[in-house]
Amino acid sequence: MHLPDLQDLSDRASLYSHLSQRLLGEHLTERLGEYRWEADTQEARLSFVSQEGRGRIDTTMSVIASLAPGPRSMLWGWAHPQATNDLALRLRAYGEEHGIASLTSPEVALPTTASGPELHEEIGLAAHVVGQVAVQVSGSSPYYSAPSGGGTRLVVMLSGHEFPTPRLDERVPLRVSEAFQAGLPISDHRRAFHGLAALAGWSQEWAPDWSQVSISDPVTGNGIEVGFDESSRFSRLSGRLRPRG
Repeated sequence: MHLPDLQDLSDRASLYSHLSQRLLGEHLTERLGEYRWEADTQEARLSFVSQEGRGRIDTTMSVIASLAPGPRSMLWGWAHPQATNDLALRLRAYGEEHGIASLTSPEVALPTTASGPELHEEIGLAAHVVGQVAVQVSGSSPYYSAPSGGGTRLVVMLSGHEFPTPRLDERVPLRVSEAFQAGLPISDHRRAFHGLAALAGWSQEWAPDWSQVSISDPVTGNGIEVGFDESSRFSRLSGRLRPRG
């Protein structure tokens, strides 16, 4: 499923979001073990509750969008009768400023002819694109894509809890490669690495012909070099990485 006028924003946040979502899952599992989620829309709260009696993590949720297989459409949070919030309104404002129709239309048709499990899979992928767009526009993370019955998915941004944020460490090369191998819908690989460094607060230095970038994390002191082929596709990664202490 392709949403052309959101692709640029999605590309920029794709790798950063992939790392953030991996950290989110690991954090929840480490703290809670097996867990379930509970939502209270009246209180704008999303809670992760341990199935093993290890407590819970309560977060504030900002509803970004809901994607439904029935109408094959996406309803933005700012247009939802129970979910208008400042973050959702920022997406609309960004769309108005930059002329992005998919951010300013209350309901957006999902361009797919799929059905059954294939449609549900496409909606799941589109939900991640929406989450990435929200990360790029807001500069915050993580987001959560929650199934809400009948194949519908709710995309929310989480706050009110100190979630881990990506650092440039020995896990990054494998996870970056994993993102590309998983077939994430990234159309511009250079834009994805530029966005990763920008969102994470890492320095970046590009070759004059944009064939290579050196990225450094001032917190860990680690650095990587990323190369791109003649088609501007990610082709190699090397670096100096210290094991986490």
